Amino acid sequence: LKIIIHKASQLENLDIIGKSDPFVKIKFNDFEFKSNSVRNTLEPEWNFSADLIISENQNKPIDITVYDSDIGKDTIQGSCSLPLQETIDNSDKTELGLWYDLIGCKSGKILISTSFARNDMAPKGDEVDGSSAINEEVCDNESDQNKK
Repeated sequence: LKIIIHKASQLENLDIIGKSDPFVKIKFNDFEFKSNSVRNTLEPEWNFSADLIISENQNKPIDITVYDSDIGKDTIQGSCSLPLQETIDNSDKTELGLWYDLIGCKSGKILISTSFARNDMAPKGDEVDGSSAINEEVCDNESDQNKK
């Protein structure tokens, strides 16, 4: 599943001086993906993507959190949790993506698109051993060198 976080809009300003420096984190299973921060804006455009590998019968949500990058400790600006099956079902439905409201904040929304490709290919034989013709040639060369 490829997930793209395009941009956010109407983020709450958490900085005293200037505007926020937002970045986004995607968490899925034990993996975490982090975008670069966009400086001094409440309307960041990331176009940040991550490829998530999904196992059969998996149903954990995809957690997305927007942070304000600060010296010391980053501040959460909002988050959303996408149900996995809904995210797969919505894949490729709109070219521009879908807006999701952020929770845990006064305002903010995030534009996300996904593309799902099923990998039904069975493994092709034993790729560890492969052809031994090259190995035999190498061995033959070594024995020739030993004769000299």
